[in-house]
Amino acid sequence: MTAKTGKESKFDYLLSPIKIGPVQLKSRIALAPMNEVLSGHNGEATEQGISYYAARAKGGTAPVLTNAVPPFARAA
Repeated sequence: MTAKTGKESKFDYLLSPIKIGPVQLKSRIALAPMNEVLSGHNGEATEQGISYYAARAKGGTAPVLTNAVPPFARAA
């Protein structure tokens, strides 16, 4: 039920918790891995990348799946 109208929303199911094995997720909305180019030069995590994923999690996305970003090719 939505708080504003008291009516069922077609998105209530998506926003409801789900248990996958021993893990309880707060919603059924997942963030798929993307190449967002926020890693460091050697593929390490950066503050900008961490903030990006934290904002998605705070917005209701669960789980947030990160990607593996290989280091950029270096000129020979």
